[in-house]
Amino acid sequence: MLKSFVFCTALAFATCLAASSAVAQTNAQKSAVQVSAQASSQPLRVTLSWPAHTGATGYLIARKKFSDTAFGATIATLGGSATSHEDTTVELGVAYEYKVTRSGNGNGTGYVAAGVEVAPLEARGRMILLVDATLASGLASEITTLIADLEADGWRVARHNVERSATVPSVRTLIQTTVAAAPSLNHAVYLLGHIPVPYSGNIAPDGHNEHQGAWPADAYYGDLDGVWTDTSVNKNAGRASNTNVPGDGKFDQSTLPSEVELSVGRVDFFNLPTLTQSELELTRAYLNKAHAFKIRQSNPTRRALFFDNFQYLEYPLSSSGLRTQAALVGHGQITQAHPHGSSMLTLLNNESYLWAYGAAGGTQDNEGSYNGAGNIGTTAELATTAPGSVFNMTFGSYFGDWDNKNNFLRAFIGRGAALTNAWSGIPNYYFHHMGVGQPIGYSVRASMNNTTLYTPMHSGWASTGRTHMALMGDPSLRLHAVVPPSSLVVTPIAGGGTNFKFNASSQTVRGYYIYRVSSDGVMSRVLPNHVTATDIASDLAYVQGDRFAVRAVVLENTSSGSYLNLSLASFATATAAALPTDPGGEDVGNGDDAGNTAPDTGNPGDDAGNPGDDTGHTPGNDTGHTPGDDTGHTPGVDAGHTPGDVGNSDDASVDFADAHSEHDAQDKPKPGHKLDPSAMGGGSISCFGCATSGTGSIPLPAVMLGLLFGLIVLRSSRKTRMS
Repeated sequence: MLKSFVFCTALAFATCLAASSAVAQTNAQKSAVQVSAQASSQPLRVTLSWPAHTGATGYLIARKKFSDTAFGATIATLGGSATSHEDTTVELGVAYEYKVTRSGNGNGTGYVAAGVEVAPLEARGRMILLVDATLASGLASEITTLIADLEADGWRVARHNVERSATVPSVRTLIQTTVAAAPSLNHAVYLLGHIPVPYSGNIAPDGHNEHQGAWPADAYYGDLDGVWTDTSVNKNAGRASNTNVPGDGKFDQSTLPSEVELSVGRVDFFNLPTLTQSELELTRAYLNKAHAFKIRQSNPTRRALFFDNFQYLEYPLSSSGLRTQAALVGHGQITQAHPHGSSMLTLLNNESYLWAYGAAGGTQDNEGSYNGAGNIGTTAELATTAPGSVFNMTFGSYFGDWDNKNNFLRAFIGRGAALTNAWSGIPNYYFHHMGVGQPIGYSVRASMNNTTLYTPMHSGWASTGRTHMALMGDPSLRLHAVVPPSSLVVTPIAGGGTNFKFNASSQTVRGYYIYRVSSDGVMSRVLPNHVTATDIASDLAYVQGDRFAVRAVVLENTSSGSYLNLSLASFATATAAALPTDPGGEDVGNGDDAGNTAPDTGNPGDDAGNPGDDTGHTPGNDTGHTPGDDTGHTPGVDAGHTPGDVGNSDDASVDFADAHSEHDAQDKPKPGHKLDPSAMGGGSISCFGCATSGTGSIPLPAVMLGLLFGLIVLRSSRKTRMS
């Protein structure tokens, strides 16, 4: 098996090219059905489409909800000339996965996540942020911004600093302990810096016998309960890092011992001297460009570059690129470059792409660094190039073993617009879930755990469940960003209400969600539906010290249908003292008190609405994390998510079944919210039949007329309320 699957090396590359021949349809094109989706709400339907395929004899279409563990029965059987299918049985707000299987001229499969106005994902769980202690102080400001961004996207954050000298098992124990403090939450792991690298297995997924042994295995950190041993593999490899013998701290497992429970991503620029910037500055630059992407300061063109320089191999190694790109940018927005023309890095340089895929024979330099791939590019070329692709998959010999000097997989995200990279080919990755709002970590975890749900590239060797699978980049990143609103100010209204005022998003949005934020970071909507105004008087009972947030919501129409997409939140705390329910005092009609409003007005100059006090929440404000804080959240604090939080009743899964949706008939205001639009909040009347003022009684009709006039005047002076 291994001998029949040797990639081109730098020395043998020319020979491989000479042996290749041009074909009308490559193996990757035959293996991948490039399926995209469009959504319609009137009439309600999802329309799947794909390019025509010469020699196709038929198509089968299956569907599942995100929470289902397997695709259901075939929902459509189509002829070989079909290029589309309408599904009219979808539900509004529900996310589905579709599988399209083609027969004839090379069987193929394609996947797309799709729905119509799929419900937004608001509560994402807890991010375990492990920060390299060597970098912590130098990146204090950027880490504060990172934490603020994560919290603004619905993550609770548990941050720990980790020494480079820590053992791999001790790091895993730290992760397990953090999860155990709030086991009901969805968790993910963000490795920032050169966190100790696990090694495992006796593998050569690139087909090179001389490269067989232990490879880096970040999946170890995502597996909470699998048994990893260090007793049986006894392999002396050509490189010391691949050598794996009993008791050396490298694990035996070549296949995951159990499903990984946590998604894991790594941003690690250790030992990349060819990029010329220091490790600290490369990390700083990455964090800054990731922040810019999350608030849509950078907005890549929704297109993809596909570069397959493995067309001559019998296995369709590059098929994951076509599947992913068709689902996430549309099959009509993929540029399939000629592999023998300009290099991939040349084509990406200072251009704008949402996705890129490149595969070719891997290269090594004279120091043994795994530094690139033929006509894709090298780490040295990256130093003078700015690839404009945000999400990336690259593949070739050697550099999937990423813990070495000037490694190409790690270096790629240190330049240009690149934020993620994965070694996708052995096995394939499946990123289509991102099309309806899931973060990239969700898709990486699904790919790691895949055995039969998504048809493997080929049965057997290196096709599923390998320990070497890893994501370079921030695991919380989502495909589409929204410009957030800013400068939220929360102030009291006379009568007990709450006023929300903020600056609108500069993007065209559907509206805004207003949230109350609990002490442990849970955002719960104060109203079930969005509002469109940016200066809102509400009947929500004002409580000094309460924390609130506002998020913009956009209806994203994509090549995966449509979904409600949320911006990061703008936070504010209600700092002003509450105004009394009776603006005129307790003695209504008392000449000494009525109208003496000076003590009761809540002077705007004190702290009610002061733009300098709590508005806008610049990065780092209100996050509850100080630089160097190793705890983030005290164990148990995040476990207090009690029933009754509107739209966030269960954080155990970030699946769409639990998402808060405007289409959900059960969305109701939380008990205790004063949402009655008839509540005027005026002074209290102790006697309805009469009113006494010094010399005598006022007849009831006169009282009623006076009250009616007063209510009209009062209502006209109040702002429009949320309803």
